[in-house]
Order: sequence, then structure tokens, then C-alpha cells
Amino acid sequence: YVGTITSFPFRTAAEDVRTQMLYWKNELSTAGLRRGYLTAIAFKVVDTAGTKAMSSFSVSMKNTTDSNLSTGFRSGMTSVLSMSSYRPQARWDTLYLDTPFPWDGSSNLLIETCFDNTGAASSSFSVERSSMPGYRTTYYTGTGGCGSSASFISFERPLIKLIWQPKKYEWSPSAGLHRTVVSAPKASPSGSTTYSLTVTDSNGC
Repeated sequence: YVGTITSFPFRTAAEDVRTQMLYWKNELSTAGLRRGYLTAIAFKVVDTAGTKAMSSFSVSMKNTTDSNLSTGFRSGMTSVLSMSSYRPQARWDTLYLDTPFPWDGSSNLLIETCFDNTGAASSSFSVERSSMPGYRTTYYTGTGGCGSSASFISFERPLIKLIWQPKKYEWSPSAGLHRTVVSAPKASPSGSTTYSLTVTDSNGC
């Protein structure tokens, strides 16, 4: 069911939180995604009572054949976003990836978030979630940072939106561009600037 809330992955009432969430390929394809590059992820934040921003916030992804997370954290993640600090807003709060992630269209998608604060806050941020038929979320709370292997498992999984594009775009230089990984970035260079664009399709060509 949909419409209830969870504090994961933004549970700032804990000092450090690492969360992995599994999304099946049929869920992604039904939502309209195809083989290509993921450029952003959004969480439906419904409560911003959290009093502390998340330091060293990161997002990682992985194509996987795993169908559940009953045995805890998975390794082999690819880092796609790193932020010195992140404070969610009450909305579909979008995180634009530093590096587009190549989803192969045939695997399940594993997403990991983590933050490493210096202390716990008095309250947490909350997001909408679904209750799944299997263990689709695994998480850690404590003081062990993002490298902890200890974990709990849960049927609750945050709702997300993903932004997808069929090709990867890389603009250079980055100066004056609002983003470098979209097809048509907004440009405001300080002077005359020549930009180059490299385009890669889903076959890596």
C-alpha cells in the first residue's frame, strides 16, 4: 500500500544512516523507463521536521539480479552523487546525479544513500513509502559511517521518481553551465566560450 511514511533514508535522529533500496526491472519498465542513463532521483518528502542537515550525503547505484535484500547490504555499488550537505524540502525533492548511471534495462536497480553526521538530531525527515511483499530495503543506523556492514531489513521502501534519458551527454568545459550531463544545458559563460559535447548511446558507442 502507498501513502504511509518512513524516516528512511533521511533519519537524522540517528548520527549515521546507510540505506539500500531495491526496485525491480518490471516496476521500472512499467513506469516507462528503458535501457539508458539515469540522471536524477527524487523522494517524496512529506515532513521536514528534521533539524539537522545530512553531511557527506551520497548516492550509489547498481544493476543487480538480486530480487530481495533479506541478507543485508550488497557490495559493488557505483557512486553517482556526492554532496557536502543536503537538507530535503517538502515536495518531490530531486537530486541531480553528478554522473549518469547506465541502467541496462534488464536488471533490477539497487540504490544506496548514506550520510555521516557528527551527532544525532532530535527529529527526522520523512518520506512516503510503500509496503512491499518482500525485503526490498536494508539499512544501518549508528555511528559507523557509510562503511558499516551491519544492517536491518524492512518491507518498507521509499517512493521515488527517476529521470531517464536514452543517451549520455558530457559537456566541456563545465564553467557557465548549470549542468553538464543533459542534452541542452542552460549556459551563462562569463565570456566567449567554446563548448564541446560527447554523446554516448546505451551500447556505449
